[in-house]
Amino acid sequence: MAAGSFTPTAGKIQEYDITAKTVTATGNTTLCEILVPHDATRLNVEVVNAGASNAFDVFIVSRKLHSAGSYEVVANAAGDFTSPIHPLISTSGSPVTLAAAGVFHMSMDVEGCSAVKLEASNATADGSANAYISLH
Repeated sequence: MAAGSFTPTAGKIQEYDITAKTVTATGNTTLCEILVPHDATRLNVEVVNAGASNAFDVFIVSRKLHSAGSYEVVANAAGDFTSPIHPLISTSGSPVTLAAAGVFHMSMDVEGCSAVKLEASNATADGSANAYISLH
């Protein structure tokens, strides 16, 4: 399960809130690793770069198809997000260079996935991010 609070809501929707996650400027920070329930088909994500003045310089979406498997990168370049292809369904643009206080939205097909991982890095100094996730 993702680190943060877990809030079950109506129907099959599950929500996760990860707030004030430190995003370092050295290496990639795992914002969250979400275990996908076997009946989930859609992952919706909102990421807010909460840093006061630091833009992201990396954003990676990876998925695991089996719990014993390894992660494969789904998207990590600007074009992967601005012209999304399956399993990404829609995006609000590229989070790879998400500005301070910027917001990114994404929907992803997770049918058959075991887990999804989101990673980011800040360009010049440590900052923070919030991630709001729903699965259904």
